[in-house]
Amino acid sequence: MINYSGRRFRYMLGFVMPATAITLTLFFFRTSTTPFFPISVCRPQTDQAQEPVLFKPSSISETLSLSQISSSSQKSASSLSQTSDLPASPTFDSRPQLPFEYDPNQDQELCDKIYGIGYFTHIEKHQHPYCESSSSSFLQCFSAPRLPQPWASQWSSTAGDPFCFARGVLFDPSGPDGRHFKASCNTRDFNAERAKGQTDPSDPLTDIAGVPNLADLAEYWGGSGVAAQFKAHWDLKAEVQDCDRDSNGEWLFVISREDTPNIWHEMMDLWQCLITLDAMQAVRNPATGEPWMTQEDIASMQIVFDDDLPMQRHLEDWWEMLNGKKPMKASELKPGACYANVLLPLPGSSSPFWGALVEHVYHEPCRSSIIIDAFRRRVFKHLDLTPRPLNSRPNEHPTITFVNRTHNRRLWDADSLMDKIRTRYPDSKVNVVDFANLPLREQVELATETDVFIGHHGAGMMHLFFLPTDAAVVEITSSRARKFRSITRMRGITHFEANCLEEPDYEHIAYGKEYPQNWRAGMDDKHWQSRPYAYLIEEDFLGWVDAAVRNQRNRRYK
Repeated sequence: MINYSGRRFRYMLGFVMPATAITLTLFFFRTSTTPFFPISVCRPQTDQAQEPVLFKPSSISETLSLSQISSSSQKSASSLSQTSDLPASPTFDSRPQLPFEYDPNQDQELCDKIYGIGYFTHIEKHQHPYCESSSSSFLQCFSAPRLPQPWASQWSSTAGDPFCFARGVLFDPSGPDGRHFKASCNTRDFNAERAKGQTDPSDPLTDIAGVPNLADLAEYWGGSGVAAQFKAHWDLKAEVQDCDRDSNGEWLFVISREDTPNIWHEMMDLWQCLITLDAMQAVRNPATGEPWMTQEDIASMQIVFDDDLPMQRHLEDWWEMLNGKKPMKASELKPGACYANVLLPLPGSSSPFWGALVEHVYHEPCRSSIIIDAFRRRVFKHLDLTPRPLNSRPNEHPTITFVNRTHNRRLWDADSLMDKIRTRYPDSKVNVVDFANLPLREQVELATETDVFIGHHGAGMMHLFFLPTDAAVVEITSSRARKFRSITRMRGITHFEANCLEEPDYEHIAYGKEYPQNWRAGMDDKHWQSRPYAYLIEEDFLGWVDAAVRNQRNRRYK
């Protein structure tokens, strides 16, 4: 027994002594100033490019910038090191490494780039100063992504949709040509720089392939977009005194709205302005690594309408969603004032949700609703409305809302058709409304309470963004028109397409009337929007509505 215990003691001593030596060695290297182990294998390198960090706040004031997150993390690490002698845990990528079959396919990557967080990632990677380094003013322009071929862009180059901001801008309305914003900017010639194989020293990003010159940027619908703004109201070759890129002063957000009476267009204007502000808070300045704008910048920023349109149009006070302030006209600015930062937004017609309507090829089956969800939260918060919870029990008797047009493309025999809907679904609430006579807040509130939405292709379809998730839509449209199915797909809404007939077709099918001589279907399709009536066969209309109602009833599991 004694011999056994001695052997056991010698065995343990032979194990413990080397282990103790190794532990002391590790402790020595851990506390030394020179790193020993390649911890960078586990930690992401700090000098590598990072993706912009974005959140989905219910208001701009709730957005956190990347610098704030980094600062918070550093403070936490610092506090830990002061209270503990334990070595810091290595930082790993938050995403696990999975087999390649889990990688997003090309369709999913495209959807994220156009309708998801990838939209902002693209902007961060596509930004350049547009003034030569010798200029006293500063101009930085960014490019948002557009759908690639075969989706042909209707406005800008394949480089994307631009927005810009300038530093050192003088407001001087004394000139006769209306160019009241003045800056001293020797604009870069990207074509010449590419030919020489060198970039201006002002640009931290040396890749300028495909970057368009300022003069090559296209104008957008209704005189909107930065190119139209520069052309109409800016003099970039002015001799500006006591106002340069280093001047201190407030931010201006100068907006030229699209000249159109359509509320959908105006909502796209507002939405792209919100997207512009989101990008400015998330996208980093390559020279500093910090976001271009802070929450404080946005809160103090003045919203300026630089157009000849009425101050309040269809969106009423929705423009206050930008930062809580009422917009002002450019004519109200103080003459001779020097503005340190002037921001020009993405135009409304650059919205990726416009692209889902105006292009004439099939769109990828995108399901991402990140950008839509952020906009919905802001609208509901502004209007003090509570949308239906996602986990709410489907209505046993779906609420049906028909948006009745009264000026053109009126549904033929609408009163009789809706009476039949009421008869067929006596327990359902059936709304027949003319949005032209209903305040905007009440329109949105009605949309949040609707299960089956029946409406014509047009501005009224903006309420697809405010319907409950999993609602159903019957879209009355011309076969020529691009449909809203891409947007309904992203929202999880079931889409039914009701193609209306031309009058000769309707009268031939409904009453057996002969076609007019030399008439053929579709010969007047280019005027479909101005037709006085939209014709639908009663059986077809009732069938589409019945399909939508059944869709809602099928969502119930009890």
